Amino acid sequence: MRSHIKIENYDEAGLFKAESDLQEQGYRLVRKQSEKDLLPGEYIRQEFSRFLHSSGDQGRWTLRWRVN
Repeated sequence: MRSHIKIENYDEAGLFKAESDLQEQGYRLVRKQSEKDLLPGEYIRQEFSRFLHSSGDQGRWTLRWRVN
């Protein structure tokens, strides 16, 4: 079975929970430029937008990780 890259988008509120869930599954955050370089057990976080919200500055984030 081949592995593939999973891509999910989150606001700042959901980002913390998503990263906690990945870390509980054994994933670790790495600094890589492309998901093509990801090894099993690694994930990357990229900010893809930032906007001004009534409660302050908000961001949107993408997490990418390799799954089997």
